[in-house]
Amino acid sequence: MPDVDVPIGGGFHESKSLSLVAEKAVNFFPVIPQSPGASGQTAIFNTQGIVEFADTSGGAGRGWIIHKDELYSIHGTTLYKISSSAVVTNLGTVAGTSRCSLAENGESIAIVVPDGNSYFYDTTAGLVQITDVVFVGFGQVTSVIEKDFYFIFTTDTLFFNSSLASVNKGQDFNALDFGSAEVSTDKILRAFTVRDELVIIGTSTIEIFQNVGGADFPFQRIEGAHVSKGMCARFGIVEYDNGYVYLGNSKDELPSIWRGTSSSAVKISTDAIDNKIQSFTKAEIEDVFTWTYSMDGYFYAGWTVPTTTFIYDGTASANSGRPIWHERQTSSSRWRVNDVINVYGKVLVQDNTTGKIGQISSTTYTEYGSSITRDLISQYIEHSGKPVFNYKLELHIEQATTTDNLASPTVELLISDDGGRSFVSMGTQSLGKVGETARRVVWRRLGHFRQTRIYKLTTAAPVKLSFYKMTIGVEPAA
Repeated sequence: MPDVDVPIGGGFHESKSLSLVAEKAVNFFPVIPQSPGASGQTAIFNTQGIVEFADTSGGAGRGWIIHKDELYSIHGTTLYKISSSAVVTNLGTVAGTSRCSLAENGESIAIVVPDGNSYFYDTTAGLVQITDVVFVGFGQVTSVIEKDFYFIFTTDTLFFNSSLASVNKGQDFNALDFGSAEVSTDKILRAFTVRDELVIIGTSTIEIFQNVGGADFPFQRIEGAHVSKGMCARFGIVEYDNGYVYLGNSKDELPSIWRGTSSSAVKISTDAIDNKIQSFTKAEIEDVFTWTYSMDGYFYAGWTVPTTTFIYDGTASANSGRPIWHERQTSSSRWRVNDVINVYGKVLVQDNTTGKIGQISSTTYTEYGSSITRDLISQYIEHSGKPVFNYKLELHIEQATTTDNLASPTVELLISDDGGRSFVSMGTQSLGKVGETARRVVWRRLGHFRQTRIYKLTTAAPVKLSFYKMTIGVEPAA
């Protein structure tokens, strides 16, 4: 019988019922070639690694911002300035442990701890807690953004603006400069800006405002511009591809991931992603956060949940015509990245356990020198429901390259005939030495299976990995 192709570019599709779908890609991302002349319809590449850029010696990253072309980053309870040459300067204390909301207006940085204090930083006064009577009178502030040189702050029930940046660096307040959501009385989670519009996001609706320059209050709701799907995680939204993507739901729905515009939202999460997200508690979902970055022509948006990080791949999704997702993990748990920012010509990341600031690198295959375990679980293979003997599996790979002359990086093959509930190792094979191109890795005598089989490839090799085809040889079982 001719060899059978095993599709390997589907990404994450694990179902509630593993007997239906068990497909996963962890620290691998699917590639859908744009060229009709490609050697295959799908391929799998390794995700990027992380190298150290700076070490603040503080705690986990809580948020950051670019101000006057320099990076300001909160780690533990300290605000730092990090220069382009990785010089770290301690600027003072930001109390608390929760993720922070930051904005800048060209003159000042505003910092909001949603369950704590709020602060201003500027190069003249330094870091100071906001104690303005009008500001405090609005209640517990939960987020901040900048719009048209105003700082826009939110509480659970209203939003209000500061003075313009040209007036005391945007640090003054007027008790009459506030507004509220008008379509619904749902709780306000945060403000956001996209396409020069102010977006007020609640738990069940999103409303769009514009700056009309009013003397009493500058922002006015755009009639009819609202989305009837709110957000369920304060930090679960990010600007993406001329719009925004977010974790949200309507009043009587469970959470999904949506792509929003001024007046609509389209679901981009799959049933598999929804099932995983909806398995967490309300409190766990409220702690979900997101980020985005692009590299090497790929555009990613990621959502970190308690146990893993799900990545939406805009490039692969556009090329395939359907949502393509993969997972990123560190040591079998959520990816260690707390936030991502593009600055100094680099893509930098905050760490979730140390004060390190890392740089994402497409030519690095470790995280701060530690190995990355990468797993790929295939679609189901069957032969018309009849038992077959699986006499080989052949993996087509691009050259394995490494900067440390690793003599023989390896990949392990495991098989499951019980719907992914357990896997049996079929041994490891060499991925080839540096300079060996278009290598084929082969496992033989893989036994028989009665109905279905899935395959798992796992490796922690610190090398470039490109799997562009996988085939199996089968013949009817006696």
